[in-house]
Amino acid sequence: MCNDHGGAYWTYEHRMVLAEKIGRPLNINEDTHHIDGNPTNNHPDNLELMALGHHQSFHTKQKVQKGIQGFRADVPVEEDK
Repeated sequence: MCNDHGGAYWTYEHRMVLAEKIGRPLNINEDTHHIDGNPTNNHPDNLELMALGHHQSFHTKQKVQKGIQGFRADVPVEEDK
């Protein structure tokens, strides 16, 4: 890939797939969430756009709710109200 200045750069596959899905590049403050928790499943239907801070807190809450050893991505997280 090339940036706006013609320089080459690399990016993670899941970010490229999500960018294609939403029709634009991801901003630096946006992150890709793997819905099923499998970071190797980069199918567009498994990827969701999240704000970077929200994505980090989402997974932190999952880890706290299930305990770090028993962490599973398919366990629902209680959203902040």
